[in-house]
Amino acid sequence: MIDELRWKAHRLVVAHDPDKAREQTQRRRDRIAALQTRAQELAAKLDAQDGGEIKRGRKLSDSGAKARLFHEATGRRSSALRPWTASWCW
Repeated sequence: MIDELRWKAHRLVVAHDPDKAREQTQRRRDRIAALQTRAQELAAKLDAQDGGEIKRGRKLSDSGAKARLFHEATGRRSSALRPWTASWCW
């Protein structure tokens, strides 16, 4: 579907491909599900550490877990997860 209209003295062209939109939505949902799974893994590791379980390697801190998850979420092509940072939003 393609449409054209005037908006604030500008020509606005709207193009929407329902198949592409479904594909992008599914990819975004898959990425969000993966991030939620990763967050649960990190939370489980922190809970285990708090319970006295000792694992090989460095201990994970609350802020370290938050930083790891933040970096994974803000990685390549994840701007769709964070629309509030897009310049077009303001």
